[in-house]
Amino acid sequence: MLATTDNTTTYDGDAILQPTLGLCNGKIEFVGESGSNINNRYQIANSLNIMMTGNRPNTTSPTNTAQNPFYNPNSNQPNELDADGFNKRVDFKWYFEKICGIGQYPNLIYLTTGVNDIYYGGWTFDLIEPTVERLHKVLSRMKAACDEIAGGESNVVIKLMNHQFYPLRSGSNIFNFDVVKQRRLWLDLYNGYYDLITNPSNQLTFAELIDCASKFDWEYGYSTQTLPVNNRNRLTEKTVLEPVHISVNGALQYADCLINDFLCDERFD
Repeated sequence: MLATTDNTTTYDGDAILQPTLGLCNGKIEFVGESGSNINNRYQIANSLNIMMTGNRPNTTSPTNTAQNPFYNPNSNQPNELDADGFNKRVDFKWYFEKICGIGQYPNLIYLTTGVNDIYYGGWTFDLIEPTVERLHKVLSRMKAACDEIAGGESNVVIKLMNHQFYPLRSGSNIFNFDVVKQRRLWLDLYNGYYDLITNPSNQLTFAELIDCASKFDWEYGYSTQTLPVNNRNRLTEKTVLEPVHISVNGALQYADCLINDFLCDERFD
């Protein structure tokens, strides 16, 4: 969406792919892709825990979501955790220079804030605080790597996209977790992320939040299915097929938020 210069509207099922008319032409170079699959070329890790501790390097398979591109398999460091919780072979500086070139670093990093760290841990409120602490460590380590490459203060900006909450009309008991508990825990986790970024004492002035959640159309942002109301009449109702992963429509709504944020950011004019 950001890089297209096509001025013709196209479609993906019922989703309308609006042209950007070359607004970002020449302004963006995507780096760090994990594979050739167009739907998830830049999905490079699916939890903070994997980014910090994973020892499976990036591969050519974009379906392997457990991979950690920041893990340097050729590092001379031991394959073990350090006192700060990072694998000693996790090297953001090495990765940034690998994808951007020696002495170069990304100007802009988008990081999605999901709940996989909570899910993998058993969907408990006790995981909120350590997960927020993980995010703080990852953001600080990325900034430090860019500063080291720059030989001083870098101008990197890390932007966090907050995801939508579960659709309000979903009655699904996803992964055996109560629906009300899912939503409350998700909300508390994102409040923790928000406080982390906005509290000046955390010194994360290089990090920003992009509010995708409030602009997300939960009614039409998921794939749906039509089911009978009961087996004694012909009445049917449309319900959300799976209330965790968004549809193409939902993904395009996110893309609209990113396009607006990018184009309105004067630092990248």
